[in-house]
This record gives sequence, C-alpha cells and structure tokens, in this order.
Amino acid sequence: MDNNFEDAQLQKLLSKSKKEMPFRDFEENLMLEIYKESERNRAIIKNIKLSWFFFAFGFASGIALTSVFSRFNESILGLSPDKIVLTFQLFLSLIFLFLLEKLIKISFLKNH
Repeated sequence: MDNNFEDAQLQKLLSKSKKEMPFRDFEENLMLEIYKESERNRAIIKNIKLSWFFFAFGFASGIALTSVFSRFNESILGLSPDKIVLTFQLFLSLIFLFLLEKLIKISFLKNH
C-alpha cells in the first residue's frame, strides 16, 4: 500500500516536470537553425581556405613580377628601373603584411 502511494507521488512529481513546447514546431525550427548554423560554419571554413590559396597565389605572382621588373634596363616614365622595382616591392610588402595579419586573425578566430 505504501508503495502505491510513493508511485502516485512520483508520478505527480514527474508530471509537473514536463515542459510544454512554446509552439508546435519548436523542435523542427530549432533543428533547422542548428543545420543552417553548421552550413554557415562550413562555408566560412571553405572561404578561409580559398583566401589562403589566393593569398599564396598573389604572393607568388608578386615575386614573379618583381623578378621581371628587376630585369628591365630602361626607364619608364622617367623613373629608373631600380626606383620602380623598389616602389613595387614596398607596395607588395605592405599589402602582404596587411593581408597576412587579416588572414591570421580570421583563421584563428574561435567563433566560426
């Protein structure tokens, strides 16, 4: 008899612990949001990888162009070849450092 009373009390407590869903399709909407978030994260990671690829490609292209410019012996627009190469190298170095810093920040950001 005592056991039935405890069972009834336990059932009463358990029935109070049930939570009603805020609306009917709450679970479906929640799962859809989770799926969208995971797809967004995959797209971000893919874009970061592409950014690193194009960064490396641009860096290699800059080195190749600098090598080509250094072989010119004629002045262009009244500027000596050495000044042109130095200006180009300075410009590429600034872009390199700026983009490298941005890519490192984005790549190691913990929120994606």
